[in-house]
Amino acid sequence: MKFTRINDVRQLNRLRILNTIATKGKISRTQIAKELGFNKVSTGEIVESLLLEGIIEELDPLQKKAGRPSIPLRLKKDRYFVIAIDIGLRNIRLALVNLAGELLRFERFSTPSNPTVEEILALIIKTTRSYQKRISEPQEILGLSVSIGAEVESSTGTILSHQSWQWNDVPFAYALEKYSGLPVIVENNVVAMIRGEQWFSPTVADKRLFYVNWGQHISGAFLAPGRKIFREALFGHIVVCDSHRCRCGGTGCLETVASGEYLSSFSSQGNSVKKLCEEAQSDKNKRRILMDSVTYIADALISTCAIVRPDTIIIGGGISLLDDIYFDHLVDTFNGKCPPIVNNNISIERSLLKDRGGIIGTAVAALDELVFHRSFLQQLNHQ
Repeated sequence: MKFTRINDVRQLNRLRILNTIATKGKISRTQIAKELGFNKVSTGEIVESLLLEGIIEELDPLQKKAGRPSIPLRLKKDRYFVIAIDIGLRNIRLALVNLAGELLRFERFSTPSNPTVEEILALIIKTTRSYQKRISEPQEILGLSVSIGAEVESSTGTILSHQSWQWNDVPFAYALEKYSGLPVIVENNVVAMIRGEQWFSPTVADKRLFYVNWGQHISGAFLAPGRKIFREALFGHIVVCDSHRCRCGGTGCLETVASGEYLSSFSSQGNSVKKLCEEAQSDKNKRRILMDSVTYIADALISTCAIVRPDTIIIGGGISLLDDIYFDHLVDTFNGKCPPIVNNNISIERSLLKDRGGIIGTAVAALDELVFHRSFLQQLNHQ
């Protein structure tokens, strides 16, 4: 497959047709032309080129009452694949993903304590080679995408800094491309997560979104229609209390009273928020700790919403799977304390992708960059 170079109208039309087929499931040439406002001849020419690439396929004709039968088209989802790698503090998740964003093979490895770059690269390269051996002609892996909770320069695939590991100015994409022989995209994890949510959740299309990655650490990203994702705001370091020293040097940061790292320390095993929730069912003190953390999250969201004014807040990450009693408390606290001038019917929702938002969002980063360019088309549509 030749990667699309968006340098003329025909390439733009090709992308629009490809994305229409991918999102509709099944659609005919005539329906494509009508929906996009293209003439039938140019639509047919582009469809034929996509068929030759093997990225779409024809289905059995549908006989109509009169006239020629209609031939539906659909995405040939298992012709091409990407490999997604989500590097977390506790686990490294790797997946082989098809063009529809479906996880065909998924593996999870424990993250070494304070790992070196070489350790992580060795694991990724080993797994990538095993995936490459599993696919058969004419199937093809188009590239790799990596997400990590770090400051990332996406244009070069460089990890600029990692707050928990001594990783600084690491040319991660260059190193991985050298040994894998595949194009590599490197993205910040919360940026990947919000992209995944935008692709797979129909309720958030054309809305201003604020996404919270609530896991071992806390981060956030903002996305508005037609704009690039904004994640420079350090959501986890909004000050919500006057105690608890943070590793950043400040006092009272949200991370110090609501992160998974903080909460897991109160479980009997000292390493599991899930275990803490189980124990909180019979332990009022542990239930109060969880409720207080949820309140702090709500307070931080109120401050954030006063600035970015989202339509929807999406709570993702591992801790987003908290029991309903805590999620309901988050929503009630936000609605009860947020000034009416700020809270213009802002909805708070759990991530549709749940605890797989990281790995699916990572795959979306590759699918978008290497195949569909959907975020680019969305920006064009809002100019």
